[in-house]
Amino acid sequence: MEEEPTQLIDLGEQAGYDYRHHVRLSQQRWFLDRLDFADGGQWRIFHLHIMNVQPDEKLAEILFRDFLCSHQDYCRRYEEAKLLAVRAAAAVKGKQAKKEAYMSTKDPIIREIMKEIAKDPTN
Repeated sequence: MEEEPTQLIDLGEQAGYDYRHHVRLSQQRWFLDRLDFADGGQWRIFHLHIMNVQPDEKLAEILFRDFLCSHQDYCRRYEEAKLLAVRAAAAVKGKQAKKEAYMSTKDPIIREIMKEIAKDPTN
């Protein structure tokens, strides 16, 4: 298992994020989150992933983020899909069922965006 990037985790905590040491998405990813006000005073959860990446690696997550930053139409569609996914997850019982409902609702737009990125990864 990778050693925790304590300096980066400390910076995240100083910025108001809580380190979730029990949430391991992979051996090279650390998860923090923060509950904060956004969008007209409504509560939102903000997630921060710290990842161990080699300098020459171009991760799919980074390509995905960069694509959304430069394509507002897809960004809006992805946001809508995430909101629908939250509702879909809320409509079912059980942790695994919620996760599956959330992920399957987002999958179509994620696949569509990844196809666009594959056409030109320099998007």
